[in-house]
Amino acid sequence: MENEPTPSRMAQFFHLPNIWALILGVAVIVCTAILCNTISMRDSAPRTVAVTGSGSRQMRSDWIVWIGTITSFHSTDKVQCAGQLKKSREAVAAYLKEQGIDSTRFEFSSINVEDKEERLYNNDGDFIGKKFLGYEMSQQVTIQTDDIDRVKFISRDITSLLSDGVDIASCTPSYYLRNLGDLKLSLIDEATENAKTRAKKLIKGFAKLSDIAKIDIGVFQITGLYSDEDYSYGGSYNTTSEWKEVSVTVHATYGIK
Repeated sequence: MENEPTPSRMAQFFHLPNIWALILGVAVIVCTAILCNTISMRDSAPRTVAVTGSGSRQMRSDWIVWIGTITSFHSTDKVQCAGQLKKSREAVAAYLKEQGIDSTRFEFSSINVEDKEERLYNNDGDFIGKKFLGYEMSQQVTIQTDDIDRVKFISRDITSLLSDGVDIASCTPSYYLRNLGDLKLSLIDEATENAKTRAKKLIKGFAKLSDIAKIDIGVFQITGLYSDEDYSYGGSYNTTSEWKEVSVTVHATYGIK
């Protein structure tokens, strides 16, 4: 029939035998290539394991600092007030020497002088002035030594001088650890080894541990032993407990293979 339309070459092309099978095959090859490349890129990324290790040590403090405050008072005479303080200071020094504290281990601070006054008010509660009560002088005595037990006893017993007319107040001793530099290095080693042990346990049976890729050292925490103290973001240093726990953490990243 002369008026019947003739198919275009494009239409004839898509009606060729097996053309759709060919297109599908090409698509499968392209998708497979993309998938393989993705897997290859994923496998080439570094394989690591991140762990946190800790190191701690329980220790008794090896240094003690104690402070006592001697006070004298006189209602009218500053010279007599100073004389009373001098006698009290001499009595304290004699007591410390009797207790076995060498004079090189304790020292007295400068003297603080204060005019004691009383604020006065009328019946309506209005301030009307001050009344002079007298002179008060105070002086601190400080002991620093490694003789922990001796100073602990002194801090509790020295108020017995009150019966001799010595007005002295005893502060709670402070306890410290010396040579913290060496201890910190030792704990870092311990924490790092602990991190490595944890990493090995995590990947046991699946991979092998490789070299360390990254390590961050946390702050040191010095807390009272068996206390409920919270760790501080910037690190803590307990001085009220004789027995302490010193700890540090490290955050380590190891390669695996």
